[in-house]
Amino acid sequence: MLFFNYCYYTSLVHTTVAVTVSLLYTGPGFVVLISAFLFKERITLRKLAALVIIFIGCACSAGLFSGAQTVTAAGIFWGLMAGLTYGLYTIFGRLALNRGYETPTITFYAIFVSAVGAIPFVDMGTIGAHMSLPSFGLCAAVALFSCLLPYVLFTTGMKKLEAGEAAMLATSEPVMAAVASAVLLSEPLSGFVVLGIVLIIGGIVLMNIRLKGNGTAGKEC
Repeated sequence: MLFFNYCYYTSLVHTTVAVTVSLLYTGPGFVVLISAFLFKERITLRKLAALVIIFIGCACSAGLFSGAQTVTAAGIFWGLMAGLTYGLYTIFGRLALNRGYETPTITFYAIFVSAVGAIPFVDMGTIGAHMSLPSFGLCAAVALFSCLLPYVLFTTGMKKLEAGEAAMLATSEPVMAAVASAVLLSEPLSGFVVLGIVLIIGGIVLMNIRLKGNGTAGKEC
C-alpha cells in the first residue's frame, strides 16, 4: 500500500493524470499473470478479453484519448509500478486468506504497516499548520470511506472469488467516480467517459458469464 501510493504520485509528477490512472489499471493484468503462477488460476480467452475491454474502458474514463497527453519513460515506469503494487494487495490478500487469516486481521496489518512506513515522509510542521477541526473531519472521512471500508469489502469479496476476478471487479471504481462526479459535482459526462463506463461494465459482465451447455451449468467460455 505504501509503495503503491509512492509510485502513483511519482508517476503524476512525470506524466498526466490520464496516463497515470490508465497505467494504474494494468493492475488486474499483473494479478491474473501472478495468480496463474501462484494459485494455478486458469487464464482463459474470456478472462483475457475482459481484461483488454476493461483496460480500454478505464483509459477512456480517465481521458487518455480525449486530448494531448505528456508521456515520458519515467511516467510510464512509475505508472506500471503503481499498477503492479496496486495489484499486489490482491495477491498478498489471497495468500493471507489461504493461510486462514480473517479480513479484519489482514486489513489492520496492511494499514498499520503502511502508516508506520509513511512516518519518515511526514512533515508534521505542515500538517500542524493546516490542521483544524473541519480538515481533521475530512481526513477522517477519507480514511474511513476511501481506505478502511474499501479494503475491508475487497478482502471480504476475495473469499468467494479468484484473485484475478476480484482485481477486475475493482475496476468498477472509475464508473462510480464518473457517476458520482456527475450527480454530486454536476460535472458533464463526455462521450469518452460514457464509452469507458459501457466498456468497463461490459468487461465485468463478460468476465462473469457462465455458459450452460450439454446439460452442464457454469461451464466457462
